[in-house]
Amino acid sequence: MRCAHGSNPPPLDEAQSGLRPLLIGQDAGTGRLAALAEKYDAEIYQPATKAATRSENIQMNLDWLMKAVRQGRQVLDAGPIPGFPESDYYNAETGLLDAVNYYSNWISIAP
Repeated sequence: MRCAHGSNPPPLDEAQSGLRPLLIGQDAGTGRLAALAEKYDAEIYQPATKAATRSENIQMNLDWLMKAVRQGRQVLDAGPIPGFPESDYYNAETGLLDAVNYYSNWISIAP
């Protein structure tokens, strides 16, 4: 089960990783994640290049997320957008975090 802290995540323990937290969640081209990333001083996935296929793009996203997990970085989760279709990217991100039991550093900021 994810740890929920309402709209304000607990302070990042800088000694934990020394790096900014990551922000995951569904965006669907709304700009929602960019606004939240600015609010929480978090990093969002922004690939330098786009892969040839959707599955390769998702894998690049998961590689980025797994690197952050290995660094012990905090992951802020904005959740899905109510009323929007499910996101393959967001489902892959949460599936990875579930698979590696990353609950201690996975914080919900969804309203």
